Amino acid sequence: IHFEETITNAILHETHPVGLTHILPSRWIENEQYTGEQGKDLIRKCLASIKGGISGFVVHEKLGREQRELIASIAEELKLPLIKRKGLKNPDQTALYT
Repeated sequence: IHFEETITNAILHETHPVGLTHILPSRWIENEQYTGEQGKDLIRKCLASIKGGISGFVVHEKLGREQRELIASIAEELKLPLIKRKGLKNPDQTALYT
């Protein structure tokens, strides 16, 4: 299995499968490029590349504070839910299905 267990189980969930795209490893985005307006622009470019748009963001709890706040601000701007990775343990109870 290619992904971390929580993500794999959410994708394969029997009644509420989650479609995840553009999984950005923390190691990629925990740097100065993903801070401030430059970081927001990079995330927006990523979002623009997703055919059909997105329904929300999922972030790993251990992602750096600056990057979590950056993604939270974009989620708020776009009025999309921001879900912690641990929330995917019960995808039927996330904002994706409420």
